[in-house]
Amino acid sequence: MLLCWPFAFPEVSVAAVREAAFSKYLSQGGIEIITVAPKKEGLQEVERSPRIIRVTSYESPSPPGGILDRLLAFRRSVREIRQLLEEFQPNLVIASSPPPFLAYETLRAMAGNEVPYIFDSRDAFAQTSYYLPNKRRAWAKLRLERKCCRAAQRIFAVTERQAELLAQGHGLSPESVLLVPNGADLEFFSRPPRPARCDFVMHGVPKQMKEITSVFRGFLEALQDAPEMRIRYVGWTDSDYCRGIEQEIRAQGRESSFELIPPVPFEEIPQLLSEGRVGVASHSKDPAIIPSMPVETYEYVAAGLPVVAHGPDVPCALRDYVTGEGVGVYATSINAFARACIRFLGEPGFLHSFSPGIAASRVKYDRGRILKEVIEKVIIPFQEKAK
Repeated sequence: MLLCWPFAFPEVSVAAVREAAFSKYLSQGGIEIITVAPKKEGLQEVERSPRIIRVTSYESPSPPGGILDRLLAFRRSVREIRQLLEEFQPNLVIASSPPPFLAYETLRAMAGNEVPYIFDSRDAFAQTSYYLPNKRRAWAKLRLERKCCRAAQRIFAVTERQAELLAQGHGLSPESVLLVPNGADLEFFSRPPRPARCDFVMHGVPKQMKEITSVFRGFLEALQDAPEMRIRYVGWTDSDYCRGIEQEIRAQGRESSFELIPPVPFEEIPQLLSEGRVGVASHSKDPAIIPSMPVETYEYVAAGLPVVAHGPDVPCALRDYVTGEGVGVYATSINAFARACIRFLGEPGFLHSFSPGIAASRVKYDRGRILKEVIEKVIIPFQEKAK
């Protein structure tokens, strides 16, 4: 079986973690796999089993080459993937996006091949295209996603809202789009209880579209009533955006309340989360991001933490999860977020009131359980038909 993924180990990203999970559980299920990923300049390869083969892709030129360089890379990728198909004779191909280039190159390489093709759409491009200033490029990516969706025997979506967006946006039958949430690997994130070193812990790349500034303003407001509160952020960067937040922290003299940790290897995340009491998630107010789900939210719950989330006052994937699963509080304003933080710290029993929801959700969204079910009900039947 071939996995064609835009990011893979040792790269650090949500996509690479999803690929690693597919590889792990497919291999444990006795399925022989090979992952195909784009070559990346400066990427130091590390031996891994199952093996990863890098191909020259439209995404490979770095720094970004001109359109001619990229088109040549596209043609070369199609040729290299076709050679791999001929050499390994897989009975199933799963290609992931975004970006959609490698998935489309794989589709082109499979022309005339009857091997089943599954398209794993981690984010509907109909949603992420809003953020591309180059509308021509956005239109082209949307067309590639549509071609991949319409050619696939099945499409995997990560949230129910994203599944609806894909079906409506690309004219797909709802039955062809299957929900395969990211979830979190319970085996990986479960850790013995540790003494709390912080009250609130948040991790991920600080991005403006995630409204991190609003979260920190909520913390600063809560600190006025709870000055002993301790906040940890894992993944902090030396960006203009982060420096702006640091300036607001210094202006209020609250530097000692925040522990801003630079990005760490993914293997270290569970321990850093286990030292917190409450996980923190945030969501953009932009309607384009509503179908998406911050993956770290599942990870907090897998680590046994309740969640305090900040997001828009509209139905969205994050709100659906936090309130629907009963794992925490979803706040729609800075003031409401601050009040929720104070309740977690000061109201007796409030933090532990979410324990039943956490216990149920961490099993329901255990990545291992999800993927084992997908292997049994989708992947193995496709492979048997292809024999």
